[in-house]
Amino acid sequence: MLREIPRTSISQTSLAHDFNNVLGQSYWLESLCAEVYEKEYKAALQRQPAARVKLTEDQWQRLLKLHLDLLEEYRELYSFARDPRAPSLPQETVEELSLLRRMWGCGVAPFLHLLTMGRPASDEFFLSFVNHTYALIAWLHASAPPILDEIWVEKLGYLAQGRMVLAQKHGDAKDVEIWSNVAKSWYTMTVDKYPQTGRSYFDLGRAALPQTIQQLAYYLESQVCLDPFYGAQNHISDIFKNGMIGPRSRSHIYITEAAFVEIHANLFQQRQPVDQVQGLINEFCVNLLAEYINRTGEAFYQKGVALALVNIAAVFEYGALSDHQLSKSLFRLHFLQVWGRKTNPMYIDHKQTVTPLASLDQEVAQDLRATQVASVMITLGSRISFATLCEVLQRPRSKNVLLIIHVMFCFIWGVASIEELLNWVEQDIPWSDICSFLNVLTESTKVTAEMCVETFPRLG
Repeated sequence: MLREIPRTSISQTSLAHDFNNVLGQSYWLESLCAEVYEKEYKAALQRQPAARVKLTEDQWQRLLKLHLDLLEEYRELYSFARDPRAPSLPQETVEELSLLRRMWGCGVAPFLHLLTMGRPASDEFFLSFVNHTYALIAWLHASAPPILDEIWVEKLGYLAQGRMVLAQKHGDAKDVEIWSNVAKSWYTMTVDKYPQTGRSYFDLGRAALPQTIQQLAYYLESQVCLDPFYGAQNHISDIFKNGMIGPRSRSHIYITEAAFVEIHANLFQQRQPVDQVQGLINEFCVNLLAEYINRTGEAFYQKGVALALVNIAAVFEYGALSDHQLSKSLFRLHFLQVWGRKTNPMYIDHKQTVTPLASLDQEVAQDLRATQVASVMITLGSRISFATLCEVLQRPRSKNVLLIIHVMFCFIWGVASIEELLNWVEQDIPWSDICSFLNVLTESTKVTAEMCVETFPRLG
C-alpha cells in the first residue's frame, strides 16, 4: 500500500505572489512572440514572388523554445484557475475561454503561420511544436468543462490536420492515415453537435486526404446544408479540375472513382452536352459500378455513403451558391420550404428568406437560362443517384451496401412528401427494386415499421 504524499500548506499571500509572477512572465513572453512574428512576417512579404520565412536552424530552435516556454506559462495559469486553494485570485484573468483565446492567438497560431511559411526548412520544428501543442491541448480538453468542449475540439482537429499534411509531404502514407483519422474524429464531434453548419463539413473534407471521393462528399455537404460554407467552392473546383488525388493507376477501383469524379465535374461545370454526360453515367453504372462494389468489399460500407452524398449534392445543384452565399438552387429552396420548418418550427434561414412556393417559379423565371441549367442538373443528378441505388439494391444479402441504401432511403423519404421535388425525381426511383430488396431483407431480419402511411407514394 502506497503512502499518501502530504500536501504542502501554502498561504494565500504566497499563492497570489506565485500567480502574479506567472502572469507577468506570460505577458512578457507574449510581447516577445508578437514582436518576432511581426518582424519575420513583414520580412517574408518582401521576398516576392514567394513570401517565405528564411531562418537558420539555431534561429528556429530559439523561436521554438520561446513559444514552448509561453505554452508552459499558460499551463501554469490554467492550473491556478483550477486550484481550489486559490479562491481569491482574479478569475477573470485566468477564465478558461479567455485563456484559450490568448494561448491560441498569441502562443500557437502565429508561430504555426511562420513555420508554414518557412517549410520545408522548418519541418522538424513544425513537427516538434505541433506534437507538444497537441498533447497540451488534449490535456486541457480532458479537464475542461463541457461548455468549452467544442472550442478545444476544433483546435485539436486543426493540429491533427497539420500533422497529417506534414506526413503527406514526407510521403509517409501510414502517418497520413493515422492523423487523418484523428482529425476526422475531432471534427466529427462538431458535426454531430451542429449538423447544419457547413464549416464543420469543410473541416472534415480537409482532413479526408488522400480519399478524393470522401473529400469531395464533405466539401459538397458544406454547400448543400442549411448553413452553407462558401469557402469550400475553390476546393471543389480544384478537385473537378485536377481529378483524383495521388498517382494514376490502372486498377479498376481507381478507374471507377476517376470516372465518377469526371461525371460530376461535367455536371458542375456544364462542360459537355447532356447526351454525352448521360453516356458517361450509363458507362459508370452499367460497366464499372458492379465490379467496383465487389472489389472494394467491406470498404464500400463507407465509400458507398460518399458516392450517395455526392450524387445527392448534384440533385441539389451542388448548392448553387452565389458570391453572397445565397443559394439559387431550385431543389434546395423547395426542400427548405417544407423540411426546414418540419425539423424546426422556428426555422428561418439566416442567409436568406425562403420564398413561398407559389412565387418561386415566377422569381426564377426571370433568368430562363439559369432555370434550364438547374433543371438539367437536377435531372442528371437524379439519374446517377438512382441508377447507383438500383445497382446496390441487387445485393440484398450484403451488409456492405446497407449504409448507402439507408442514406438514399432517407433522401427518398424527404422528397416523397413534396410534390414539386417528386416530379423531378419520381421517374428515376427504382420502386420495384426497392420492394424486392425489402422483401429479401425481411427473410433474414426482423423488420418493424417505424414510419407508416396508408398509401404508396403518388397512389393515394
